[in-house]
Amino acid sequence: MRTLDGLTDSLAGVVSEPEACPACGGTTWIRSGGCARCLLSEGLEENQDFEGDTLESLLEEVDIPEQKWHFGHYEVLGEIGRGGMGVIYRARQRHSRRVVALKRILNFEGETPETLQRFRREAEAAASLDHPHILPVYEVNETAEGIPYFSMKYATGGSLRTAGPALRKEPRECVRLLAKVARAVEYAHSRGILHRDLQPGNILLDGRSEPLVSDFGLARWLDDRSDLTRTLTTLGTPGFIAPESGDEKAGKLTPAADIYSLGAILFELLTGRSPFLGATALSVIRQAAETPAPKLRSLQPSLDRDLETIVARCLEREPTARYASAGALAEDLERWVAGRPIVARPVSLGVRVWRWACREPVLAGASAVCCLLAATVLFLLLEGQPSVAPSTLPGKSIAVLPFEDLSGQEENPLFAEGVLDDILTSLGRMSDLKVISRSSVGTYLPGRPRNLRVISRELGVRYIMEGSVRKTGERVRISVHLSDAQTGQQLWAENYERHLRDVFGIQAAIAEQIAQQLQARLSPQEQQRIRTRPTADMAAYELYLRARELAHQAFWLSPGQRTETQVRLLNEVIARAPDFVPALCLLSRVHVQSYFSNRDHSPARLEDAWRALERAARLQPEAGEVHLARGIVFYWGERNYAAARAELNLARAVLPNEADIPYFLGLIARREGDWLASTNFFDEARAIDPRNEVILFELARTNYFALKRYRDAAEAAESVLAWKPDAFDFILARAKVDVASHGDLRRWRTAVWGPAANAADPALIVSERVELALLQRDYRTARKELGAHQVPEFRWDGYVIPTEWYEGLIARGLGETEAARSAFVAARVLLEGIVKERPDDAQAHIVLAEILARLGEKEAALREGELAHSLRPPSVDAVDGAYIVGRLAAIHALAGDSDGAINLLQQCVSLPNAITYGSLRLEECWDSLRNESRFQKILASLAPEE
Repeated sequence: MRTLDGLTDSLAGVVSEPEACPACGGTTWIRSGGCARCLLSEGLEENQDFEGDTLESLLEEVDIPEQKWHFGHYEVLGEIGRGGMGVIYRARQRHSRRVVALKRILNFEGETPETLQRFRREAEAAASLDHPHILPVYEVNETAEGIPYFSMKYATGGSLRTAGPALRKEPRECVRLLAKVARAVEYAHSRGILHRDLQPGNILLDGRSEPLVSDFGLARWLDDRSDLTRTLTTLGTPGFIAPESGDEKAGKLTPAADIYSLGAILFELLTGRSPFLGATALSVIRQAAETPAPKLRSLQPSLDRDLETIVARCLEREPTARYASAGALAEDLERWVAGRPIVARPVSLGVRVWRWACREPVLAGASAVCCLLAATVLFLLLEGQPSVAPSTLPGKSIAVLPFEDLSGQEENPLFAEGVLDDILTSLGRMSDLKVISRSSVGTYLPGRPRNLRVISRELGVRYIMEGSVRKTGERVRISVHLSDAQTGQQLWAENYERHLRDVFGIQAAIAEQIAQQLQARLSPQEQQRIRTRPTADMAAYELYLRARELAHQAFWLSPGQRTETQVRLLNEVIARAPDFVPALCLLSRVHVQSYFSNRDHSPARLEDAWRALERAARLQPEAGEVHLARGIVFYWGERNYAAARAELNLARAVLPNEADIPYFLGLIARREGDWLASTNFFDEARAIDPRNEVILFELARTNYFALKRYRDAAEAAESVLAWKPDAFDFILARAKVDVASHGDLRRWRTAVWGPAANAADPALIVSERVELALLQRDYRTARKELGAHQVPEFRWDGYVIPTEWYEGLIARGLGETEAARSAFVAARVLLEGIVKERPDDAQAHIVLAEILARLGEKEAALREGELAHSLRPPSVDAVDGAYIVGRLAAIHALAGDSDGAINLLQQCVSLPNAITYGSLRLEECWDSLRNESRFQKILASLAPEE
């Protein structure tokens, strides 16, 4: 203990930069290493008889400089923490006054080049990532002395390590947070960055308790073949690093290492301890490598088995046995939060038996003989039993359910799905057979109970095929069996084991066997198409499978990121296999979809689509995939409906079971104003693909809705929710029926604030919550929701809506005239840039027109609105054209032209997709017309019949 008399001497010497107090961890400027608080406390404990003003006089004697400490152009406010490589301060940027977290290297002069490299690597990795759940880096720089540092967002909510004890009582909140972290990690993986040190202390929380992944100090680029010297300090945090991290081949770590860490974090959040404990870091790593992780419910029995299964899947010792991606983990976590069945399954009996057989080959052989004898006896006893009478389902109809993966290798779930897809493609070429598409069979996952009779009724088929895939090195084994779903009788079974390069031959053989079993006619042309191999390059084929699967499962990527990832993969495919026609057709579709959706509406993007398609056409001009892709490019890229229809009809002759063909024919008919034909086409597509949510959404939210067949729209949405209750698009579609038909916002409010919204696109949720608040004139809630998310603009169905547009509406509603004008001016600048780049974009012109109307520029607003109308009238485009007429009416109303607005509204009454009762009743833009008798008459004509 120091005495009070000697305290001033200790305080007299200060350092030029703050240090950490060894006693309390606080910041100190004192050379001795103790902070003033601790030194005073020690002194006061031994000098209890001091006078009240002693402390004041003492502090006057302490010679601590008044000036602030600056680092670069930041004012350091205090230390947050430090580790083996760096120290983090709370700091304020001198010009913006923004408070940030500032990280600098711990001891610049004494650091090795390797440490400096790791520090710069962390800055580079973190700065390259832009995700709402990754701690953003604001600046990477060096001081005048050459000391490297970088500044980050200051997370005010602590970390999962500090929040863990409170979260432990809320398993659902733990899982919700980890799902968001997993999405962020998957995003980093998609950018080629492996974190390698995920642990609770590196998951920070912002002011709203939302997670932010931080500390990329050990990050490594996945394609980086070099590695820094590995020591215990560069392996990661014991208890949270994957077992393979300690192996001599740790330089070859895959994303599975981060998935292990995510599982370990969730394990600790739920149980209060990491999966493995030990006296030393090496002992912990050794345990993880040699022994299975403890079961979650052995420590927390109150948790359910699905959550235990998810954690166990993450903590598998073999990297290939874990989730295939962090996105797949996030999907299962989100399923659990929403109360849906998870995809992961406990280690199956077959796998356990296989592992046991490898350990005990003699005993396993004897057991197999016994099982075979028992099965033979059972078969002889049951052979003569009568079967159930067949139903009236179509005789030549089949569904192929997802195959079980028996190999346990990371790529095999994707490979198994690829085998399934290609068998369906082969079967789909048979005109004498009804084949259900993949998106409808995808919910009947292997490893779960399957009632074939129920499935056959749900899908409208008589026969069902199941199977399994085992891929081992260059060998593949595919086992299949075909059953009559109504009688339960197995009609045919076969095992195929061949070299991997002959996988297409297996698929063709299976398709031909099914045709024979179901007595489906198979023309010579169909047989030739089935036997045609798309490529001989299996590496290219597996890249193609990855690109194709992104369209189904890459929910963690934004649409733009998904497009670019697909393009990159497909370009790699074509570089390896220039004659791979399905890959060329898929590449064409990816490009033109980006063009049509306005993510990249550039001539170059459309040219890329045509270039890929023309290359495919030179190779196989009559291929069904080529005609289908050309029809889509004509529709999405050129809006040439006649040419698109002709190509789609040519494709239909070759691909009779391709649901995309009647789907796109339905889209074309709708654009041309033939809503009845459009609905019939969608019904045809639904017969092929009865659980395809895109097709069902078009019927529910667009056709029935636009035609004001609200009861049909509600029933279509509810039919999906009956088997997928958390399908947010359909929850929203059902809610919008109430809004449009009755102006009833209650179901909408429940939808956007309900649990299903947590797994939806964040930009969609923001816009829906803001739109809802605006209709309720609740401008403060609208501002709060808009400000809670950093969304620069919203893109829906080709329309670009700037965030500033909403900011202007909110400010105007709150009476903030100047702020509203500034926001609308910023929105106008963005839209003017778009129309300058795309002068024929009617959607951009109508949005710009409404912005101009809000700015009071009436003539310019009406001019832009009329231009949008002339570019896309309802006679040319019955979907967007009708909507544009409705918005043009609103622009006239905002411009004070009541007669023009009323005249246009009278036209809208007979136009599908133009206006609804709910929009006229609730939207603020119609307020100037509400006392008009003609407006009231129009509103009454749209009112619901009670």
